[in-house]
Amino acid sequence: MSKDADRVIAGFTRLSPEDQTVVIQQVNEYLKKDYSGRKTIRESYEKRAGLDLGPLNQRGCPCCGR
Repeated sequence: MSKDADRVIAGFTRLSPEDQTVVIQQVNEYLKKDYSGRKTIRESYEKRAGLDLGPLNQRGCPCCGR
């Protein structure tokens, strides 16, 4: 597995059980889509993630650890 995948899994394990369930549902929906559907979903999440200023506490990002 790549380092990026390791970071995603590490972040996933830090989520609450409820958030883990939502993430699994969203990934499954993504995988059901064709290329254009996946592109739309990916762009939507990239836009949302880009608007996030990151964690404001000193513990760092719960997903990537930075």
